[in-house]
Amino acid sequence: MKINDFLKLTLLNFKSNKHKNLLNIIIYALFMILISCFFTFKTSFLSFIDKWMNSDYNFKMIQVDSINGTENEDSIVSKLKNINQSHISNIFKNNESLKFSAKLDSQNIEIFGNYKGLINEINYGRNILKDNEIICPDYMVGDDWTSKHNTEEFINMKNKIGQKLTMEFNKQYVKSINEVTTLKTYNYEFTLVGTYSTENQLVGYNSCYINKNIFNKLLSESQTEYSKEYLNAEDNNILSVLVLVDDYKNVNSVQKEIEKLGYKTYIPEIDFGFYNTVFKIFTITTIIIISISIICVYNFIKGTIDESKNQIILYKLIGYSNKKVTLLYIFKYIYLYLISFIASIIITNVIILIVQNILNKDPNFSVLKLKYSFTEVFIYLIFLIVITIILMTIWFKKRISKQSLIREAKE
Repeated sequence: MKINDFLKLTLLNFKSNKHKNLLNIIIYALFMILISCFFTFKTSFLSFIDKWMNSDYNFKMIQVDSINGTENEDSIVSKLKNINQSHISNIFKNNESLKFSAKLDSQNIEIFGNYKGLINEINYGRNILKDNEIICPDYMVGDDWTSKHNTEEFINMKNKIGQKLTMEFNKQYVKSINEVTTLKTYNYEFTLVGTYSTENQLVGYNSCYINKNIFNKLLSESQTEYSKEYLNAEDNNILSVLVLVDDYKNVNSVQKEIEKLGYKTYIPEIDFGFYNTVFKIFTITTIIIISISIICVYNFIKGTIDESKNQIILYKLIGYSNKKVTLLYIFKYIYLYLISFIASIIITNVIILIVQNILNKDPNFSVLKLKYSFTEVFIYLIFLIVITIILMTIWFKKRISKQSLIREAKE
């Protein structure tokens, strides 16, 4: 029989029991929708976490401590530079060497140098070449952006590209925790050469980036001075050097190399306990769905063969081999699975669109971008086809022979 005729016969067989086949399609489409929704959330969330932890320098920073001030910062930095570790982007003497504060139109902002690992993809390939160039967020805000998200009330920096921005810097003197005075206030003029989306880059609204050369110059001019009493205080005599790693996934390997030198290190930890519990529930649910799928496939195949005995007898009498009859019914189920697969893709993407629109209305969740998880559903489709082929082959070998079918038909 030609393949074209074989497929037509399979399609005719498929249409012979519309109601049952429709029920099968609904059941398997529902399974696929559930699995795709579960994995869409999981992969989207893990992608968000990955981007967030690489955008936020805190997760790529290793704090290296000198206990009780027994070694100065320059000595620690010198030893760390000798580590043969390609994943170290930069080494900062302390937190104040990483960033400093300034004011723009009464808004408090943080100024960073354009060090590798800090700016990530913020510049979109643009280099800050000149000392007076600066890149700022699309919007500058005074309040916490999660509690006040009306961008119409923010300072729209996109409209200021090409304009001069005058930043105000303060040099402070810390005598004690409760006694801080301003030694000097001065201004510096920058040209805004670009902006970036804070939500897409997952960084703070009021973080601006400048050329690292001018950053170091301004840092030295505005760096806070501390009294001897403050530095000799028990809580303040531990010196900390900060090591910036290129990717948060490489932090642990760099940390081990640093600890080989005898230093104590600290890296921020995130409690993913709640999310891990949710993922475990998804995993268990997926296993349950797969188990139910196997039971359903088995029962559907058994029911199909029991109901199609007369058809199978006819196929056998006209000379079809067991292999051809088996393939005929396997292709029938492949049709069923493909229709369910296509239906699940359409319905799931509609669900994702609705949920994403709901998330976008809340600034706390708008950064989570849902992306349809095609791979897992496709694997599930292949799994169903493989299970069907195995069960069909076993069932036909055990129960389908010309003599047994005629005997059962007579009974």
